Amino acid sequence: MITGKVKGGKTAFLSTLVEGLKNQDLKITGFLSMESMEGKLGAGFILRDLERGRQVHLASIEKRKGWFGFRRFHFNPVAFIQGEKWIRNGLLRHPDLVVIDEVGPMEMEGFGWWKILIHLEQLDDVRQLWIVREQILPQIKLKWSVADENIYRIDEVDQSTIIARLSAIIKASRKT
Repeated sequence: MITGKVKGGKTAFLSTLVEGLKNQDLKITGFLSMESMEGKLGAGFILRDLERGRQVHLASIEKRKGWFGFRRFHFNPVAFIQGEKWIRNGLLRHPDLVVIDEVGPMEMEGFGWWKILIHLEQLDDVRQLWIVREQILPQIKLKWSVADENIYRIDEVDQSTIIARLSAIIKASRKT
């Protein structure tokens, strides 16, 4: 897990990390939730596929027809279908790592990426890397039994350290 404060640069950190892992010849599937500025009210998010660069609008502060509200944002249900599809299709190519940006309050309530997380939990040989906000980390850690050595705080570690560790773990597991 990658963690840090809200608006603390977690997605930018993860984006750089993913590129470094790809440079180590690791196959990665999943997505990033990239902030976008839109309309008069500002913030929104775009979901970006890590394999092919495809994008779909994920969330907006502005209300949109057919989207559902959760806390201060409105979410595009199509984005969740698409993100799950990207991961399921990616799993067919036996990736070294599945990336999900981000896991948070929505998933704790059984929404958002909940279904794909439950699916991934049942797969023994799939390594995952999630972004989790610092304030919800204790609940996520408890729910999914995540060990402390698998949590990276962006203000305490650099990408090269994580790249070296994950690359070594993944490459070692390929040999078995």
